[in-house]
Amino acid sequence: MFTLIIEDRLGNIADEISFDQGSFTIGRVEGNDIILPSNAVSRTHARIFVQQGRCYIDDLGSANGVLVDNQPLKQRKELQNASQIRIGDYLLYLEHSDKNAGGDQDVLRTHIVAANSNTFKLVRVGDLFAGEEFSLTEQVNSIGRTDENFILLSDPSISRNHAQIVNEGMAYRLVDLGSSNGSKVNGKPVRGQTHLRTGDEVQFGNVRFVFVPSPQFVDLAAYGRPKRQSGSLVFVIVGVLLVAIIVGAVFAVIAVLGRSESASTDKPKVVETVDPTVELNNKFNAAVAMANEQNWTGAQRLLTDILTVQPTFPNARELHDQVSAEIQHLGYFEQGDEWLRAGNYASALTQFSKIPETSAYYARSQNKLQLVNERLATATFLEGKIACDKEPNAACVQTICEALQLNSADNNARVYLERLLLSKDVKKAKDLSAMIQGCLDALPK
Repeated sequence: MFTLIIEDRLGNIADEISFDQGSFTIGRVEGNDIILPSNAVSRTHARIFVQQGRCYIDDLGSANGVLVDNQPLKQRKELQNASQIRIGDYLLYLEHSDKNAGGDQDVLRTHIVAANSNTFKLVRVGDLFAGEEFSLTEQVNSIGRTDENFILLSDPSISRNHAQIVNEGMAYRLVDLGSSNGSKVNGKPVRGQTHLRTGDEVQFGNVRFVFVPSPQFVDLAAYGRPKRQSGSLVFVIVGVLLVAIIVGAVFAVIAVLGRSESASTDKPKVVETVDPTVELNNKFNAAVAMANEQNWTGAQRLLTDILTVQPTFPNARELHDQVSAEIQHLGYFEQGDEWLRAGNYASALTQFSKIPETSAYYARSQNKLQLVNERLATATFLEGKIACDKEPNAACVQTICEALQLNSADNNARVYLERLLLSKDVKKAKDLSAMIQGCLDALPK
C-alpha cells in the first residue's frame, strides 16, 4: 500500500491519499486526479503510477520541473519509501507499507488539496454574487479582469490588472496597481499599499469583499445582500421600472445639455488627486514582484504601461528588456521540451542551446541538454551498431564515435568498439583499426 502525504508551503499536511494501483495526474486545473491550487504548478504537471507493485513518477513537461529528493527529475524515476517530491509550492512524501489498509481505494477520484487553515480568504458581499470565496493561497494573489490573474473579477469597474494581495507569512499586504477605479479598505482609498486585518472590508472598483481567516463563517446579511423580489410583484415592478427609465432618460438629457452649456466656464470637479509618480512606482514594484515569480507576461504588460507614460522611468527599460528576453528563452525551453517528447533530439538540442547563461532557464536547459545528448547518443550508437554488425566500415565506426562524443559515459558504445577492434575483419584492415583506436584514445580516462 502506498500513501502520498501532501504538505503545503507552510509545512502543514494538506491531504493524504492511499493507493495500491492505478495512474493519476497532478496539476493546477480541473481534469487532474490531484489538484494543487498554485500558479507555480503547471496545468498538467506530473504523473504518479504503480506498475508491477512499484511506484513511478513522470514529469509531464512542466514549466517549473519536479524535484525528487532534491534532484531534478530528468526522466521516469522509481519512487522509494520516504521519497520527497517537490511540485511547485508543495512537498509530497511517499510512504510504502506491505500491509493492505483494506477496503476500496478511491485512487482516481479527484483530490483538491484544501487551503490551509492558517491562510485567509476574500468573501464577496453586497451583491448578487455574495458568498463567493477566494482563498489567498499564493504568495502573490493577483486580482483583475483578465484570465492571467489569480482572482478573476468580470466587472467593468475592475482594471485588467487591478491589485495584488501579498502573503508575507504573518501578514497580508494589499497593493493597488494603479487601477482606474481604485481599491479601498474600510471605505478609505489605498494609496500604494496597506496591510490587511481580520474583518477588513476590501473593495476593488465596485466589488466588495470581507477579509477573514479561511475557516471563518461570514454573515452575508450583515453586509446588505440584495433581497430578491416576490413573484407576485413582478408586474408592479416592471411598470415602476419603465416609468423610472423614461423619467431618468428625460433628466439625463437635460443634465447633459446643461453641462455642455456650462462646460466653457465651469471647472471639472476633482474628487481625488493621485500623484502619477506614486502610481508608476507601485506598478514598477508590482512588475519586479511578478518578474521574481517568473510571471513574465504580467511584468511585461506593467512595464509597457510605465514606459508609455514615462519612457525614462528609472530601470524600467532595463527590466522590460530582461523580461522580454526571458519570454523568448521560455519559448525556446518549451519548444525544446516539445521536440524532446516527440523524439526529435536534434531540434531539441538546437532550442535548448539557444538559452544563455544569464537566463533563469539556463540551469534547467542544461539538465535537458544532458538528457537530449544521452538519448541522441543512444540513437546514434544503435544506428552505427546495426551498420557495423552487417559489415564494419569507416562510416559506421564514425557514427559510433559521434555517439561517444555526445555521451562519453556510454559504456555500451565503448565496449562495442573495443570488441570490434579485436575482431578478425578489423585486424586485417589497418586503417579501420587505427580509426577505432583513435576514437577510444580520445575518450576521457
